[in-house]
Amino acid sequence: MAEDNSLQSAWKAATDRVIRSFVRIEAIQPIPMDWEGASNLAATGFIIHIDKTTATGWILTNRLVIGIGPFVGRCRFESKETVDITPRYIDPVHDFGIVTFKLGDLKHMNPVSLGLKPNLAKVGTEIRVFGNDGDRGLAIFPGIISRIDANATDYGWMTYNDMNTIYIQCNSDAIGGSSGSPAIDKYGNAIAILAGGSQEGATNVFLPLDRPLRALDCLVKGEPVTRGHIGVEFQLTAITECLALGLSDSWERTVRSKFPEATSMLAVRQVIPQQSPLKEGDIFVMVNGDIVIHPTQLDDIFDSSVGKTVELFVLRNGAKVEIKVTVDNLHKMTPDRYVTFAHTTFHEMSLQQSRQHYMAPEGVVISSNAHSDISLPALLVSLNFKPIPNLEGLLTVVKTLSANERYQMTYYHLGTYPRRIFSTIFTMSCLWDMNIQLTVRDDPTGMWNTQVVGRCLAKHTPKPISTSFPPLVIRDCGWKAVEKYGDSFVSVECNMQYHFNGETKLQRSGFGVVVDASLGLVIVSRDTVPHDFSQIYVTFAGRARIEAKHVLSHSEHNYAFLQYDPTLVRAEVYSGPLSTCGVNRGDEVYFVGCEETVDPLIAVKTTISDIYPNELSVMYRPVYCAINFDSIAVQEAKPGQCHFGILVNKKGEIVALWLRYRHAKSGKENHTSRGFSVETIQPVLLKIQAGDRVGPRILGVQFEAIDKNKASTAGVPDNYIRKLESSKSPIHRFLRVLSAFIGEGSEQPETSALQAGDIVLEVEGKPVFKYSDTDFMHWSKEIFPETTLVRDGVCKVIKLRTFAAEDFEPGRVAVFSGAVLQVPHLAVRQRLAGKKLPSNVYISAIGTAAPFLMCGVKSSRFVTAIGDEPVQDLKSFLQAAAKCKEGRGKFSPRTVLLLLPTNYGMIQIILSQQLIVALNRPWFASDSTHFIFPLINSQDKIRPLSGTVWI
Repeated sequence: MAEDNSLQSAWKAATDRVIRSFVRIEAIQPIPMDWEGASNLAATGFIIHIDKTTATGWILTNRLVIGIGPFVGRCRFESKETVDITPRYIDPVHDFGIVTFKLGDLKHMNPVSLGLKPNLAKVGTEIRVFGNDGDRGLAIFPGIISRIDANATDYGWMTYNDMNTIYIQCNSDAIGGSSGSPAIDKYGNAIAILAGGSQEGATNVFLPLDRPLRALDCLVKGEPVTRGHIGVEFQLTAITECLALGLSDSWERTVRSKFPEATSMLAVRQVIPQQSPLKEGDIFVMVNGDIVIHPTQLDDIFDSSVGKTVELFVLRNGAKVEIKVTVDNLHKMTPDRYVTFAHTTFHEMSLQQSRQHYMAPEGVVISSNAHSDISLPALLVSLNFKPIPNLEGLLTVVKTLSANERYQMTYYHLGTYPRRIFSTIFTMSCLWDMNIQLTVRDDPTGMWNTQVVGRCLAKHTPKPISTSFPPLVIRDCGWKAVEKYGDSFVSVECNMQYHFNGETKLQRSGFGVVVDASLGLVIVSRDTVPHDFSQIYVTFAGRARIEAKHVLSHSEHNYAFLQYDPTLVRAEVYSGPLSTCGVNRGDEVYFVGCEETVDPLIAVKTTISDIYPNELSVMYRPVYCAINFDSIAVQEAKPGQCHFGILVNKKGEIVALWLRYRHAKSGKENHTSRGFSVETIQPVLLKIQAGDRVGPRILGVQFEAIDKNKASTAGVPDNYIRKLESSKSPIHRFLRVLSAFIGEGSEQPETSALQAGDIVLEVEGKPVFKYSDTDFMHWSKEIFPETTLVRDGVCKVIKLRTFAAEDFEPGRVAVFSGAVLQVPHLAVRQRLAGKKLPSNVYISAIGTAAPFLMCGVKSSRFVTAIGDEPVQDLKSFLQAAAKCKEGRGKFSPRTVLLLLPTNYGMIQIILSQQLIVALNRPWFASDSTHFIFPLINSQDKIRPLSGTVWI
């Protein structure tokens, strides 16, 4: 009993001590490098040294927590205090890293450092793992060490794996968030650090602390942490297996006599190509005259011999082989710099990738790319037909490339076997940023410093391109006019820099149809071009690729107008007329459209089978979905497989567009194709052709179609029902307001007179029986004084106000700490159904590894204040944010908290406290050095912005 009480007292004292050392780490790795993509994560660490002279605390955690690239992090102590941390060391191979914090930042707790005792890790030792319970807080997991000679755990393909060390195995069951946790004995000593665990059983693996202890000793003394290697991966191999590899009986006796408890020796598992004279299967016997059987022995020798020659004595197929090898610097095998341009990141091949792909550690790896179809990770072979041996060679080539031009690129996809060269077209996408940047790690400080090393060359003046369209053959002689539309289709490419308006894809592609070849006007689906913050290209006949600009997007219907320079296309481009007569059930039409390629087009004769009110559900996520339109269905099944097309009558007129619609189905995003009559598009086209300023107006409501029975019950007079029945409308429905999203309760001074439940009967004497009957209001006056409707069962006449759609769409967007801030777009207002907005600063998206995430902020939120200053629009947000000092600020508790990490300036420009605002309307200037406000005329296209933002 006394012994039990003594043991409990020892564990209690050890626990009290460890709790004051335990920290929860929140980390952000913003730049994808190796296989470590941009990410934010939570893990564990513990204090291993306190230097009162420099007022610095040193924390040990896992390598994967810090990553090999730029790092932004903070740690939380058991006192709930949070301090910023700075990376000081990451091991090039083993799974550990060291970060530091300032003791002065910790106000309400006296931290304690744990002693590192790697020699106390023995089989049968009882331990406690002080981990992080699924990112919820401290959790203590008991366990007993079962092995101290396990080889490094294989975490799988295309990910980080440790090597050339042993691991400790324990039957504990630490869970997610506990990586980096200390394994503590009953005396409070740290004897190992948690590295991983099994998903199939209660087993964890731990890294021994001999290498972390040596690294800490060097760092505290201000000495470099030398790490050496000879280009091989070795592992512990049972002596019985070594006998099969050629170990002689005499050498076995020699080893066992020197190390009586030895059961294994070191054998070469893999040779890094071009890095070592050793071969797979070689058995290490002696190094510099000493017998070696343990990885720690080799680490000690190689780490102290960087740049020197060591003498190896190995057994190869039973033969004695003596080899002299120069020990290389292992740190040089870990990328310490990267290059960014055209939204793409490049760095040199690492040891990890070289080892897994059995390639020499040389060449340039593409670790991230936004706008090309490169399969990542990829090893770059050539760019613009010039070989790329290293980063210097890449910089030499890229400085000769012009902005927004396309170039041939070849590469190896590192995950494909047998390995072969792939070819793709790489776009120097520089609309938003012309800079070529080199970022280099500063080892003494752990900071990453960025410098602009060049700029893309100015874009070439486009030259006319000649091409021809393949023929579209229609065998029915009565429909020969349809054949001309083979010369009307173009492919459309849309590249976006940021996730505006809740869009999740940055690259879209689809098709459009030319409706005015003389002006270069194209109609396209908004599924292809969702908004005007885009770089758009149209391609004719798969040959002439020309930049286009956005002209107009309809706020409710699923189409947009683009415009290209027609002088740049030397081809017989045909633009057919749009019908003004509409379409009816039973009409024969030809469907002309495409699935994935323009050549050949699909041409199918079919019949209009139905015209019906839209019943597609809008997405719960605030993102654009078409509303208030009538759908067209056809009998032929083939059009349903196409994303874009047109319906043409026998006169050769376009009667409808065939568009791809986004909608919600079973709570998930889904897409379907429908027809949309051009009857309402033709007046818009005439305005654009006349050079009039075209801006749609909206009613600010979403309608639903109800039948005559429901309408009668709701109070619609019989004379309107009879009028509907005697009309030629193909749809016998009335339109009832499902929701009013710009109306009563809105913060807008002009409020819609329509309310949920209203049934609109007439506008200016024109009956409203289908969605298209309201379309003239999108392009007409602001107020309609004679609007007849039924409200609360009573028929009345009101003055109906419409609203300029552009007032409710973002004309300016701010990217701040990885968050996209904008005016709430229409989809947001639709979801709120007319409720008053908290503010006009809406968080549309947050990057995967954004500092904004560190304060627990999610997208689809509003910012109402920064500190004590209220925020109502982007202008007031910028003014308030400009006053924030680097460090922790805050938003009002009602919405979000703002955290500006004190050390993210280490990623200069990429994560500097610099706010770049993209504008497509005039705004205001500022003298603040924190922000860049490029003023852009409302008639101008978006110009490239100086500086760089990251998301």
